[in-house]
Amino acid sequence: MPSLKGVRFVQIIASTLLLAAIGCEKKDARTNSTAAAQDAVVPVAPQVAFPDRPAARMVSPDVEFYVTRLDGAGAGLPMEVDLYLPAGRHEAKSLPCVLIAPAGTAMHGAVIDESDRAEHYPYVRAGFAVVAYELSGALDDPQKTQHIYGELVGPIRTFMKADGGLINGKIAIDYVLQKVPEVDPDQLFACGHSSAADIALNLALGDSRIHACCAYAPRTDVEAWWNDPKLEQRVPGFNAFATQKSPLRHVDAFNCPVYLFHADDDSVVPLDDNQVFADAMKAAGKQITFQRVPKGGHTDSMIQQGIPGGIKFMESNGAKPKPPVPAAG
Repeated sequence: MPSLKGVRFVQIIASTLLLAAIGCEKKDARTNSTAAAQDAVVPVAPQVAFPDRPAARMVSPDVEFYVTRLDGAGAGLPMEVDLYLPAGRHEAKSLPCVLIAPAGTAMHGAVIDESDRAEHYPYVRAGFAVVAYELSGALDDPQKTQHIYGELVGPIRTFMKADGGLINGKIAIDYVLQKVPEVDPDQLFACGHSSAADIALNLALGDSRIHACCAYAPRTDVEAWWNDPKLEQRVPGFNAFATQKSPLRHVDAFNCPVYLFHADDDSVVPLDDNQVFADAMKAAGKQITFQRVPKGGHTDSMIQQGIPGGIKFMESNGAKPKPPVPAAG
């Protein structure tokens, strides 16, 4: 089943603002602001020793699956990385690789869950290695549909310390280059849906090792999306952080090709958000491919039309996928 996480994050934020407005959160804002100031948002260089790859799990005859827990000190740790490889033997540096974070978040992190898998398998079956990686700062109970501010402040601080998931993405790339010899370092691609599309865009902005980026229905104006004066009171620097993580504010900094996808009937992300971003990229002379489809909604369109379009885009930008070769018998 396609993931509904991209829909759920909007309900979380809307419910949070409503609860705060009617006074459900009673904590003293000055206390929270002091704590946030003391807990300065300065990314600490992670120190991680990458373990050897565990034994493969065959989730299907054509997909190998490996789960690795990365421990260590510094921002972004601990975190889980899930590696998928097309079945069969692969020479060193022969596979393109998609790096992808979980969707369904907002200004906090997320763990990988089973609902994410439907977004991973199409790439593997097309012949890509896939590395799914966690985002620091997950909610204690992400299944809840309503959250008060006190439940968000800690995860937001942790997410900010990990540079909005950028440090998680960099660690995931380091893991690939050290422990997945089948991957070609010149064929690294950042992909993501909904909030994870913003993560992918920011990874493309922040790490020159990314060759191209596929963003399905992102909210590129993060500054407007996250706008909440109450959070700035509780987490000083939050508004500046939102500006920093808003791809629309950093169009001039894109140095790799971008594939942007949106369904016109998407009820979660407004079309105008992506159209403005596409127009800004074109005006700046950036490499942008904007695919619009009339129907499919927020999630189904990504699975059925967005990812196939993204795969073709990556192939047109140097990806050389190796489709799975399941063992005989």
